[in-house]
Amino acid sequence: MGTDPLTPSSDDSKKREAIAVALALDDIPPSYEFATTVSTSSEAGESSAAGPSSAVAGPSRPWPESMDDLFTGPPNAEPTITKERAAAGPKIEVLERGIKRITIDPKLKDRAHLSLRPSLVGQGQGQRQKRGSELRACPAYLRHGPLPGPPRRRASPPRARAHGRAQAPRPSQASPNSSSLSIVVCRIELTSARALYDFIRRETLMPPSLTVRCFAFRNRTADHSQTVMQNGQPRVVQAGQQYRVTDFDFHIDLTPIYSHPENNANIFLYAKPSSEPAHRGTFSLTVGGPTEGEGGNKPRAASQAAVSVWKSWGEFCKNRARAPWGSLKDDEEFWATRGENSGQLTLSTRREDEEALLEGDAGSEADLRAWCEAFCADPGLLKSFTLRKTIWGWDFVSLRHAIERSILSTGYQPSADTPISIQFQVKDDLLVVQDSNWLTSLIQNRAIFFLLIITLIYPMIWLWQRFSARGGAPYDIARSTYAMKFYPPLPSTYPAETVQQAQDRLPGLFKLHPEVPRNPFLHKGPRGVHYLLGQREGSFYREWDERIRMAVRMFFHGELTSTLVREMEPPELDGY
Repeated sequence: MGTDPLTPSSDDSKKREAIAVALALDDIPPSYEFATTVSTSSEAGESSAAGPSSAVAGPSRPWPESMDDLFTGPPNAEPTITKERAAAGPKIEVLERGIKRITIDPKLKDRAHLSLRPSLVGQGQGQRQKRGSELRACPAYLRHGPLPGPPRRRASPPRARAHGRAQAPRPSQASPNSSSLSIVVCRIELTSARALYDFIRRETLMPPSLTVRCFAFRNRTADHSQTVMQNGQPRVVQAGQQYRVTDFDFHIDLTPIYSHPENNANIFLYAKPSSEPAHRGTFSLTVGGPTEGEGGNKPRAASQAAVSVWKSWGEFCKNRARAPWGSLKDDEEFWATRGENSGQLTLSTRREDEEALLEGDAGSEADLRAWCEAFCADPGLLKSFTLRKTIWGWDFVSLRHAIERSILSTGYQPSADTPISIQFQVKDDLLVVQDSNWLTSLIQNRAIFFLLIITLIYPMIWLWQRFSARGGAPYDIARSTYAMKFYPPLPSTYPAETVQQAQDRLPGLFKLHPEVPRNPFLHKGPRGVHYLLGQREGSFYREWDERIRMAVRMFFHGELTSTLVREMEPPELDGY
């Protein structure tokens, strides 16, 4: 075999080798200069067999195909609500533990004020705060309570040592994201679909909170009567009695990485595609649109094969940092994984057969406003409209392995029965909207709900809800996404602009476009030069690696804070 004409120089080979061994993280995405070196060779039509730039299609595409979702959002994304329309909404009343009442004025100067909803991240609290709200010209309020149906037991995460509560922590291994099951039930009087639509768009500007929590403990047996500190509180143990010692328990708040009050280009709101199984006004998973005729088809039951494929796709997106709206049919890696795990296939074993189940209603995708209209027209008393908030963009599995290697590199040896636990905990990621009527008021009242249970009245309501048109069913089709890293186009860019040209005009952009971060990482994209909004997981790991090691060595309990001094905006002084 001859030498590949696209073989890079020795420096490029070293760069590729360094990237390949960098803990499988997105530490240094393929840069524009590196892609140009590959694509401007004598045979630019061929693809390189090494490195992440193998997906380069030619001189006009100097970025890998896997980064397409980082440049553009979902095709059916809803427009972002304006500050003026958000300010025209009502005040939000937050009831904290039923005692302290906080009022947030929606007439904001920036979107940071929208995120002042009390958060329990890093506070170790097990109960979710209550809050109230009302729509414009409609008496309404927000409050906690169970969903339509029997209340579910909340799985509170293990608390920090400083807030002590004895609860055995469990390592999360099934999913890269561990949700706290914090559900906010919003009971409102729905007079128009426009009011619901604006309310959902306004709630989208309130991102969920995300923390990475690392903790480890070990069980010990007392050889004599003594007083020990367990979860921050003294406890007397007798000889031969076992007690638990928490070695370290610290967490890092990741919310500032994707929460940008001055720039929400990484936030998208859209309705699930018609081919994805979901609750569309029914208790069973269905596919289709909200209306009949040319605009769409009525929801119909989803097949078991389609449900299996979409469930696998959801897990694949979490493990591989794929966008939730990515193309399922065109992802070769996903279908190769499905082929390896052939035992998961239920009704179909061929890719062509499974793709036929995922076609959906091509050309008849309904937007979110159409679903809001269908929800408001539904006569059901116990109907609900759900907004799910998803955080994406990072390879959480690889990041978890990297953090675990940092902990083990300190010499810490976990016991066999109590491994190191690294959890990515998400809070405030689910919003449920219910119609305000007498029946929902009864069910939300815990005392009355208990009486309905013991008198066997609620089982009759449960059956009536599922078999009567007046019962009401959930609508679970709204989704908002928050990217940990995203590449919006640089203002006034054009496809032929180079990174160096964009770098030269950056100083003049900051005053006209304050939403652009200072000294951004620039990357060539489909619309010209794009800038990085957020942070890559590799740079995050480089910043926090030594802090994590220090926390393990010091057996630290609490929240880790960064000592990195961010570059501040220079003062606007004449002659500075």
